[in-house]
Amino acid sequence: RFDAGGAVVTVSSGLTPGTFLAQAVAGRGDGSWTGGSGLTSSAVAGAVARGELRALGWTEAAGGALTFGSAAPGDTNLDGAIDILDTLNVMAGGRFNAAGGATWADGDFNYDGVVDMIDVADLISTGPSGQAGSDDAAPTAAVAAADDLAGLSALQAAFVALAVEESAATSRPRGRPRR
Repeated sequence: RFDAGGAVVTVSSGLTPGTFLAQAVAGRGDGSWTGGSGLTSSAVAGAVARGELRALGWTEAAGGALTFGSAAPGDTNLDGAIDILDTLNVMAGGRFNAAGGATWADGDFNYDGVVDMIDVADLISTGPSGQAGSDDAAPTAAVAAADDLAGLSALQAAFVALAVEESAATSRPRGRPRR
């Protein structure tokens, strides 16, 4: 059992994505991140206990290094924010409903190897601020408006709506009510 706490950990060699995923699933346990074995995180466990969507996000670098740490579903690059760069990572990965092999950077936020609506729902529920329940407009309202974007798949429309909502949230002056 290894508790990453709130740290971002980089293992330079010897930790494969497959081993990381097996250990993260063991540490996640029942979803509370307090498993008796594997990779756990007291920071993730605390956030989950407060009702926040968190997990151990991970990236793989050239040379076999693997970095992991507490992240909101959607933070594909582990920079602490869910923004247009994360949206682009998921869209560029082209892994939506593809058979297996998807990574966190591709949008697989529940470690099942597939980017699907469960992962997209986690990303949208977390929202562009990275905090579930933020004071920004409900992401589901933005997704509903995205249905009008002809020619886009549901996943593309969801990501466009997320990007539009993020842009609107960051461009309006704080303290002014939204109409």
